[in-house]
Amino acid sequence: MDKCNEQFVKSLDFEYRDKIIEISSSPLANLVDTTIFKGIPIFGSLVSLYDVHDALTRRHRIKKIATFLVEIENNVESKKLEKYKQEILSRDAAFIEDLDFILLILDKLIEDSKAKYIGKLYKAFLDKKIDLNEFKSMSISLSQLLEYDIEFLSQYIITTLRDHPSNSDSISRLVAAGLIHENEQTLKIPTTLNEITIPPSDYIRYEPTPFGNKFIECITNY
Repeated sequence: MDKCNEQFVKSLDFEYRDKIIEISSSPLANLVDTTIFKGIPIFGSLVSLYDVHDALTRRHRIKKIATFLVEIENNVESKKLEKYKQEILSRDAAFIEDLDFILLILDKLIEDSKAKYIGKLYKAFLDKKIDLNEFKSMSISLSQLLEYDIEFLSQYIITTLRDHPSNSDSISRLVAAGLIHENEQTLKIPTTLNEITIPPSDYIRYEPTPFGNKFIECITNY
């Protein structure tokens, strides 16, 4: 069994939880000193993979990895956590490929806090709610969004004026990520926007795609 699997699973033990939470919530300035994460098994391997001359990049990586680990344990009963650990261990070399992908995606995230959503998606994968390709596709889509976009997506039905669209930047990113699409069937009836009745020719309504619905389910249920 690959040592990295064991280190990852060991890092999910209760004895490390408070320390990892502390790292995930620490300001970047506090992560300059590498002693803050010494003793946590997985960081011993991952930190050595990075070029330490780029201190700021390293601190962001550490914070995102910690946030991801915190989310794996978040709202998870001990029995379920043990199930996750066994699933990770059973994947053997496949988990190394998982971890390589996860690290690449975490590097792409501009907002450190979005790492928690990668944790939610990976839990959904471990629970077999989504397959590996869906996990990767959803993670790539997530990397293209801002956290505000994800909150905006949770509205499910998005209605905006055609000539003066609100949140057009978020809508563009969500459409490009394949998470929402324009629902043309709703354009035949009037709607109410900000307590004003809008004729069908003046508004656009967006709804989640099937892929978007599954994405929403994963990030809200986990």
